[in-house]
Amino acid sequence: MGQLSIVGIGPGDSGSLTAAARSALDAAEEIWGYTLYIDLLVPLFPGKVLHATPMGGELDRCRRALAAAEQGAAVALICGGDAGV
Repeated sequence: MGQLSIVGIGPGDSGSLTAAARSALDAAEEIWGYTLYIDLLVPLFPGKVLHATPMGGELDRCRRALAAAEQGAAVALICGGDAGV
């Protein structure tokens, strides 16, 4: 079994990523998120497998990220702002 990390990327600029968020994203083999948030990360994580889904696709995105982790991948599921919210 892999690992699933829920990662808040802050307000959107790369300077606002916390050290913990950056570490989780660095460790991830796959990063899943809403299209806009994935677009913000493309320049920061070249070579990563990035999966973007549209707004309204939250349930599908979560299911697919969980399935990838169950298959052994290190997965980060990103959200805007604070992941605890």
